[in-house]
Order: sequence, then structure tokens, then C-alpha cells
Amino acid sequence: MNLGWSQIWGSGVVLFGLVAIKRQNIPVGIEGRPASFYLTGKKAIFVGVIAIFIGLMVFFEIPSSLIRNLDIDKCLDSGGKWDYFNDKCLYEE
Repeated sequence: MNLGWSQIWGSGVVLFGLVAIKRQNIPVGIEGRPASFYLTGKKAIFVGVIAIFIGLMVFFEIPSSLIRNLDIDKCLDSGGKWDYFNDKCLYEE
């Protein structure tokens, strides 16, 4: 399996979510300065769960070219011809 940018970013966001749930303490503020405030307890767990959900969505993103190739295969398997110019399946009548 080749890892692309979506898998790398998705893994990082999931890791952030797991750390947020474990620590239950998320500093919020501008980078390079002290934190303005901290999300703690249930708020930190909620943000962690949301981060894990978003990370998994990004990780398992299906490239649009793969979806197009599946559509072409389905068309050809059902006896049609694929019109590459208009991206649609043509059936003989």
C-alpha cells in the first residue's frame, strides 16, 4: 500500500485525537505564545473524538480517479462503450 498525503495527514489527526483523549488537556492559543486557555475534561474528549472521526475520513479518502476507473469498468462489463470525452457510458441500441 502506498501512503499518500491524505493518509499521512489523516494519521496525524487521529494521533492528535488519541493524545487529546488521553491527556484531557488541550492548550488553545497562538503558536509561540503561552496558551490563552485550556480545553479540559469532557470538552477535550469531545474534540479528540471529532479529531479521530475527521482523521479517519481523510485517511480513507478515495481518489476521484479510482472512482472514475470503477465507473468505466462497470460500463464495459455491462456491455457498453465508455465515452471518454463526455465521461459517460454509451449503450448500443
